[in-house]
Amino acid sequence: MKKKYIIFDFDGTIADTNELIIDAWQHIFTHYRGEKEEESKLYHTFGETLEYSIKNMIPEADTEEAISMYREYQRTNNHRKHLFPEIRELMEYLKDRAYVQAVVTSRTAKTTEAYMKDLGIEDYFDLVITCDDVKAHKPDPLPLIIALEKLGAEREEAIMIGDTRFDIGCANNAGVDSALAGWSKAFSEDDLLKYTPTHRLENPMDLIKII
Repeated sequence: MKKKYIIFDFDGTIADTNELIIDAWQHIFTHYRGEKEEESKLYHTFGETLEYSIKNMIPEADTEEAISMYREYQRTNNHRKHLFPEIRELMEYLKDRAYVQAVVTSRTAKTTEAYMKDLGIEDYFDLVITCDDVKAHKPDPLPLIIALEKLGAEREEAIMIGDTRFDIGCANNAGVDSALAGWSKAFSEDDLLKYTPTHRLENPMDLIKII
């Protein structure tokens, strides 16, 4: 079936925030443990909620304090984010052809809204679902199911684009086709042993061939 609803993850798919996220993590690890963590382990957390990752990675930390430190670091360094190449062109192409675009992210509503405004992309999207809107998070299907319900979309009409196993798992569990964003590189093949993407994209504009 032809795809009408294009649903994106945000970090690592639309916005290149990878370096900023890694550095925010290293800031926390240095504070609590006096040394940095292996980057591969940090990339493995991409797609998780921040609270879950902190409790899992740094159980000795005061979770609320660590979240505050993480967010403050990102707030004071958020000028370092940018769109991935071809993303704006893809969104413009989709908008011109009346595709419905949405975002489903594990980021908070406040920072998602701020980042989208900074990047000048807020007008492309008909719906944004954040971690504040749901009680279960990716790879649980709930965020995507809620997005489909709000959009009035059938599962067969939608495709989800994301860069982590959590995005692909969310789509798989919701019965929605998925496309792995290969431009982010925030995943390993081991991450995808449980969840298999329907499609793999090398570049954003490759999506056009699928839809």
